[in-house]
Amino acid sequence: MSGPATTERLFSWTVVERGGDPPALGAVGVCDDQGKAVRRLAEALREAPAGALGLVHSVTRPWWTDGYWYGDLLVRVQVDSGTGTVVARRGGGQPMDDVFAEAARVCAQMS
Repeated sequence: MSGPATTERLFSWTVVERGGDPPALGAVGVCDDQGKAVRRLAEALREAPAGALGLVHSVTRPWWTDGYWYGDLLVRVQVDSGTGTVVARRGGGQPMDDVFAEAARVCAQMS
């Protein structure tokens, strides 16, 4: 099968706790507005363990499964440990097959 069969644009946000090997997933969510996804992610990061980071991906819902088809990594979010400020950066990622592998890859890049 090829790519997703839906046109609805959705956004997945994921908190990644970097302390483990591999990193653990924390809070997650999906919504239909990228700004809202980033805001919800920022709120969740404030409650996450120190050093956690967040990822926002574009996602769609294929007709053949109950899950999501992950697209590009759009935004990476961290809380600055010195100031408590939420810092968001463009993701620059490519479509992925596995959110766990993506979390480990991003953590390695940001270490």
